[in-house]
Amino acid sequence: MSDRVGGRAATRHPHIRPALLVVLGALAAGDLAAQDWRTFKGFREYAGEEELAVEVRYLAGHLRIGPAEDGTLYRANLRYDSESFQPDVRYRHKKLVVRVDSEGGFDVRRGETGSLDLALGRGAPLVLDLGFGAGEGDIELGGLPIRSAIISTGAASTEVRFSSPNPERATDIVIKGGAAELTVLGLGNANAERIEVGGGVGEITLDFGGAWSGSSNVDIDVGLAQLNLILPSSLGVRIERESLLATFDAARMVERDGGLVSENWDSATERLNIRLDAALAAVKVRWVGDPSRNH
Repeated sequence: MSDRVGGRAATRHPHIRPALLVVLGALAAGDLAAQDWRTFKGFREYAGEEELAVEVRYLAGHLRIGPAEDGTLYRANLRYDSESFQPDVRYRHKKLVVRVDSEGGFDVRRGETGSLDLALGRGAPLVLDLGFGAGEGDIELGGLPIRSAIISTGAASTEVRFSSPNPERATDIVIKGGAAELTVLGLGNANAERIEVGGGVGEITLDFGGAWSGSSNVDIDVGLAQLNLILPSSLGVRIERESLLATFDAARMVERDGGLVSENWDSATERLNIRLDAALAAVKVRWVGDPSRNH
């Protein structure tokens, strides 16, 4: 069985950013077509699925993702302007696809914007591929069983939260920011072997608090951005810098073996290895959890 809305198969974009060209093109043309608001609701109960793959491509609007109530595989509520968007929502072969693409142009100057609310159940382990463009993103992944995740944003102001521990050990958590503010909270709860964060222009805040249950490797690659690293004082941290072009304020760390290590590196039970490439960025480290070490 499948849940579907939309009369055509949506164009498959490997990334959300190319779709932003449609937004910019419409702005240049000044296309102000009338709006025709419609809604779509989809729901499926959890039936013992061993895994759920989720692919979201959402061009513009308010995107909210979070946990669903017990017994739910997924629940989707979509509000969209049919004059600008052609949605495609499908569930087939243990994969949920939600695509809201622009058809013939889209103008972000309109007074109203659409929304997508997607709730995911805790029963089936998740493989996430989430991409969205302009607007606001509010993504709560706390407590969800995530095996891997890719989150890509364009010009969206985005907050990603891991408010409670991931019951699965994730192989990769990849978060790619665009030209807006990106905040990621509770990365210690992500329970990931590897975390990758990339960003272009804007402010990026990465909070590594949470219930660490194993060491992790983190790759951070940012351009002209303000990068804030918030680190628990109990965590042993090593930072290897691959660029000398950034302003770097690393409190409570010392040089060792070509990198920077926290004062408790040798005694820490959980360790975080960070490879940082931050050309032309301003980087600031702040420690939390022990008042004597806060900076």
